[in-house]
Amino acid sequence: MRTCSKCRRENPDDCTWCPECGTTQRVRKGSPAELIERVVDRDSFIEFARALAEEREEAEQMERDEPARYQLDGAQDWKNGCISSFLYASLAYFDAKPYHMPESTPSWRMIAELLYCGKIYE
Repeated sequence: MRTCSKCRRENPDDCTWCPECGTTQRVRKGSPAELIERVVDRDSFIEFARALAEEREEAEQMERDEPARYQLDGAQDWKNGCISSFLYASLAYFDAKPYHMPESTPSWRMIAELLYCGKIYE
């Protein structure tokens, strides 16, 4: 089931518009968490980045609709809603950690991971 980003109605996954409010539903090939695993080139990176942007846009609408619910944490697991906190969290990608060492040569996947860190790191 897909939740309408405007009225929050649950609609079937194959629904392209919401019968309740008429909002056109965006159809993505996956969530950013799923798509990041498939980033290998420019096109797959663009698909990932578009899904990340659309997800943030949906989360912003949810946060506007129910501000009290999202006071402590953002909708759809977004930890950083403003650009500065997003960028600082993205930079955490380069912090040396025992389980992660960034590549020395940039790749499309590396850039996708850097952006994804902006969503999930606090």
